[in-house]
Amino acid sequence: MLKPTTVLRRFIEEAENTYGPKLRYSSVALVPEGEISNPFTSFCTDETNQSRMAIVLLGERTFADEALAEYQLAHEAIHCLAGSMPTTCLEEGLATHFSLHNSVINGDRAKRLENVLDQERTAYLALIRQLLCKWPNAIRDLRHGGARPFGEIKIAELVEYGVSQELAEILCKSTDEWRTLRLPGS
Repeated sequence: MLKPTTVLRRFIEEAENTYGPKLRYSSVALVPEGEISNPFTSFCTDETNQSRMAIVLLGERTFADEALAEYQLAHEAIHCLAGSMPTTCLEEGLATHFSLHNSVINGDRAKRLENVLDQERTAYLALIRQLLCKWPNAIRDLRHGGARPFGEIKIAELVEYGVSQELAEILCKSTDEWRTLRLPGS
């Protein structure tokens, strides 16, 4: 496998070509972070909120498994593209979808990876598939071809394009809020 930073950069470029340009930030740092169970992307800004840095944290075990590394780097590329805090169901679903359907991971390999997704990732994937089946260019259209954070996409916009009110509301919820509604006590 190429260096993880090179792979991440290529996934970000592919995501930009598919879903529109990334948010403006100066650089991306890929950091091995011990025993974290779930990788994540964090953004840092300066005092003027102009210069941003995306920091992708991956568990060290990721670097020992090429397939897992590619899956997780593709997933985090979507968060680097236009991540928002809190993360919405739309963003998490798209990250899961892209991690299974890109220039490196596809076909039988994607099917094998999809079979080992946890219940939560499977649910996000089902949500984004509902959107993309109805409206294949939804993400690029909703981002207006520009660098718009996923968190700025509104329920009314989705409904205006023919998405059901129920699906639009779920896609715009934060993952934490949706998780709490689906799994009380979590």
